Amino acid sequence: METQLIETTVFCSYHNVDEPFIDALAENGLIKFKVVQRKKFIPYEQLSALEKMVRMHRELDINVAGIQAMFNVLERLENLQHENLKLRNRLSFYL
Repeated sequence: METQLIETTVFCSYHNVDEPFIDALAENGLIKFKVVQRKKFIPYEQLSALEKMVRMHRELDINVAGIQAMFNVLERLENLQHENLKLRNRLSFYL
């Protein structure tokens, strides 16, 4: 199965975002590019997260470091929720 990609310039023009912002997100490990013939592409599975980052930056005026911190906290919260569900399932076995 082939991964669907969107060119960064298309994303930036559609969302009215500067490419250096997208590059900064990639440098901080928040997104990953695929380079094809010297053009940068974003995999479709990352679009949702990238659009959230753009909204955080634009609407809440959060910089890249702040976005990185928020995504780390959200990831930890998701892991804790998953662990909580596992423990509840184990506990229900004994009740």
